[in-house]
Amino acid sequence: MKKLFTIIPLALLLCFTFGYQKAKDLAEESQYSKAVNEKIDVGGHKLYLKVMGEGRPVVVLDSGLGGTSQAWGKIQSIVAGFAQVVSYDRAGLGQSEPGPAPRSANQIAKELYRLLKNAKIPSPYVLVGHSLGGIHILTFASLYPGEVAGLVFVDAKDGTTFDAWRDELDEEKYNELLSGFNNSYAKTTGAVKDEWESLKNSIGKSEKLEGLPDVPVIVLSSIRLSEAEKQWGITPEVVQSSLGAHKRLAEQFPQGVLIKTDNSGHHIQDEEPELVVDSIRKVIDAARNKN
Repeated sequence: MKKLFTIIPLALLLCFTFGYQKAKDLAEESQYSKAVNEKIDVGGHKLYLKVMGEGRPVVVLDSGLGGTSQAWGKIQSIVAGFAQVVSYDRAGLGQSEPGPAPRSANQIAKELYRLLKNAKIPSPYVLVGHSLGGIHILTFASLYPGEVAGLVFVDAKDGTTFDAWRDELDEEKYNELLSGFNNSYAKTTGAVKDEWESLKNSIGKSEKLEGLPDVPVIVLSSIRLSEAEKQWGITPEVVQSSLGAHKRLAEQFPQGVLIKTDNSGHHIQDEEPELVVDSIRKVIDAARNKN
């Protein structure tokens, strides 16, 4: 009986010490576990990020051309219920400082990597990209495959999409479509115009990225033509061409899955947020089960 009384206090002490150290380690690792708005230096300029929630792997959200972290207003707070989730403003947009030109996918992916590392956001990440954000997360996955746990593409639009339009539409229709985009973005300034110029310069020059990780991937593709898209000269033929590009994107990954939706237009995260959240959850679950 005496021996029992001498063991219990020691066991309690060891549990307390281990528990305290574990809590301390977690607190240091998850310094952004609460909702945090911060500007982080990425090498000469600072980027704004917003972090919410807890849980691994961390979800990272990248918006479309000229978009900011606010584009994920309907998504981030829900995802924060089951994972830590990060949104941010690319250089020159929202609350972020301007960055060096060109605003290429390669440059943006490298800045995102530095942002996450300097903010001590632990990898691996589930990257989610809308529209132009799709090529950013794809480039990130090619540059840093070991840092990626999964990918979700939300109606991605990049140079390969324009390539598909050029190859599959008649020349007059394609030139009219490209001119419409070019005329609209020619009126913009700063980072928005710079992002468009970088995208435009990639048309016809796209290369298949190497070293992509074998991770869970969902590609969401809208097949509903919204009124807003018609204003840009988008037609049913353009939508079908985009669908083909999305199918080829999914096929680059052994675990790639294509999901079509006719319940929302290009901005799926606004019109059908539950589909985006469900896709993120499925990729996270698959990543967790793999580990």
